[in-house]
Amino acid sequence: VENYFMTLCTDPEFIELMIDHIVDYTIALWDDVLNQTDVDYAFIWEDMCYKNGSLISPKMFSRIMVPRYQKITRFLKDHGVDIVMVDTDGLCYDVIPHFIEGGVNYLFPMEVAAGMDIREVRKRHPDLVIGGGLDKQVLARGRQAIDAELEKVKFLLDTGRYFAHMDHCVDPLISWEDFVYYRRRLREIIEKHAEQRRKQV
Repeated sequence: VENYFMTLCTDPEFIELMIDHIVDYTIALWDDVLNQTDVDYAFIWEDMCYKNGSLISPKMFSRIMVPRYQKITRFLKDHGVDIVMVDTDGLCYDVIPHFIEGGVNYLFPMEVAAGMDIREVRKRHPDLVIGGGLDKQVLARGRQAIDAELEKVKFLLDTGRYFAHMDHCVDPLISWEDFVYYRRRLREIIEKHAEQRRKQV
């Protein structure tokens, strides 16, 4: 990783050549697949951030990555793939606008431990599809903590474009009983919201 970041500064043309190769290879591969079948959405694993922010500056992200994202997302949309999802961990507030500029419209997992708050993301980006944002560590602290964490879901459901999910995989510290409680309460909240929406229509 250190060599990669150093090369971004000492030989950026080489890095961009590598990225272009990956983009072109990916498009060639997906073109063969998408000409034979329909796809609901594209999933890109990025992990561009850590707990203190983006691994590269937002300015560098915009210059190097946004044009390549635009090339991929244009290709996907030309093949009828309207949802482009990126999995990026860490504190990603500063690069979300650049992901959106690149044609990404769904971000996950909104890592709470890194400082991400899905309510704040929604306020800043009302049209973005958001997944995750429920602190997996909280789920190991008992039912009262779980209920408090699920209050976020009610706000996000009201705004739409939200898929309720933990901000990572299930933590091994979460007991089976607490996980079952979390899933039942989450389902109750979603079903109650859906019923209220039906009554409003």
